[in-house]
Amino acid sequence: MKRTANRLAIVAGSLAVVSVLAAACSSGGGGGGGGTTTVAVTKADGSAANFACNHSFSDGPAQGAISQKMDVVAQGATSSPPLPGTRIALLNPGTATTSGVFAISDSSGNATMATTGNTRIGFKNHHDPDTQTYIDTYEYNRLTTGTAGAGTNVMGTRVITSTVYGVFGGLLGAQPSDLAGKVAVAGAINDCDGDTVAHATVTIPGNPPTCATAAMYPCVAYFRSGVPNRNAKDSDVDGQFVVLAAAPGALTITVNGSLTDGGTAESLGELNIFGVADTVAIGTSAPLSN
Repeated sequence: MKRTANRLAIVAGSLAVVSVLAAACSSGGGGGGGGTTTVAVTKADGSAANFACNHSFSDGPAQGAISQKMDVVAQGATSSPPLPGTRIALLNPGTATTSGVFAISDSSGNATMATTGNTRIGFKNHHDPDTQTYIDTYEYNRLTTGTAGAGTNVMGTRVITSTVYGVFGGLLGAQPSDLAGKVAVAGAINDCDGDTVAHATVTIPGNPPTCATAAMYPCVAYFRSGVPNRNAKDSDVDGQFVVLAAAPGALTITVNGSLTDGGTAESLGELNIFGVADTVAIGTSAPLSN
């Protein structure tokens, strides 16, 4: 099974990269938004993306509680050192409420929690008591392994620094006042094999513009080489996207793409979150590898 945590780490790592950049990226990429696309969605190696499970994907049966070791690291400017004292709680994705079961990371950034095997789970990550330096991070659509060795696997979780959060928005033309009280959603688009997908687009209710349109929020942006690009029209091989300055509350992000060159875009998966004001939500669009 491919681990969705790897893709989440890539997305979170991209947030770190942007904090050391001095200016927004140049334009790049092609493809389309809703309607007709000219390029089929593909894996990173150019082969056809696998959406054979589309509209019928379901997780396997729960396999009971397992002890899942999670490696918790701070989101730094250029690196991600362990961050002790991070409070990690299991999350209800429909309400963003926690179950009351939590763990605090040790001096090496490690924490151990019991999760249910082979099911999607969510986390709230909070660094006590430093709310000025780090902002709460919510993670969605994680999939536990459900294998005999699950207790030895590591899931990387992250808390985003306030500086990175601000610079991240700045690269997309947003002012602090545009982000205040809003939610940033960073995600990766995966196919049924768990591989990231190029040439896909995302939409949310209201069909907001791309972040190339000045002072229009919320907006959608795609990444180029690990950095958010205001002018990109679709995902690159890493499948990464961001929805900037979304309203708090329940939000469904729909992934769209054509399975053939020149075909019509269709819905290929979704990311469902419950955004909390002044936070970052990180997730992977379904379908996910089981």
